[in-house]
Amino acid sequence: MSRSLRQQNRLPGVIYGVDDDKNVLKVMVTVDTKEVKKQIRTLGRSFENTIHEIAVPIEGKPEPLKFQVVPRTTQFCALTLEPLCVNYLRYRPGTRVSIPLAFINQDRSADLKRGSFITRVNKFIDCVCDEEIPAQLEIDVSDAAPGQVYRLNNINFPPKVRPAKTVPPDFVAAIVKSPRG
Repeated sequence: MSRSLRQQNRLPGVIYGVDDDKNVLKVMVTVDTKEVKKQIRTLGRSFENTIHEIAVPIEGKPEPLKFQVVPRTTQFCALTLEPLCVNYLRYRPGTRVSIPLAFINQDRSADLKRGSFITRVNKFIDCVCDEEIPAQLEIDVSDAAPGQVYRLNNINFPPKVRPAKTVPPDFVAAIVKSPRG
C-alpha cells in the first residue's frame, strides 16, 4: 500500500495523540510528496517543529476533521534521500516538541576566530510551548573561550517557551575546544 501511495506522489503517515475525550488517537493519513519536500527544503531542521493543519475526510460527514499537528518522525530512503513516510503528533499548547539549537555571534568571538571550535553535545532540546513554536533556540557564543561549557542557562528562551520536565538541570548544549598544536 505504501509503495502504491508513493507512486501516486502521496506519502503515508499516522497522526498520533489524544482526542478531546482523552482516547488514544491513531489516524492514517496521506500527504502530498511535493509539498513535504518543499517544506523540508525551506524549513530545514525546523521542519519537525512547525505546526501544520491536516484535514482528514470522514465517511458520512460533509466536512473533514481538521487536526493541528507537528511532524514527529520523517523516514528517508537511504539511497535517494527521498521522504518515505511522515508521522505526526497532534499539537496542543503544552505539547512537548524538540527545538533545534543555533549558535549566534560566532564571528564576534576572538577565540573562535583563532581556531577554537564548538563541539555540539545536543542538537535539539525538548521544550513545552504555550503558543508559537520558535524555529530555533539561540545561544550567544560571543564570549566563547576554550573549555567553556554552554548549559541550559545559556539558552535564550522566548516568552512562553520553557524546557520540558525531562530535560536535566545540568543539560549541556556544547563545549568550546581549543585548536591543536
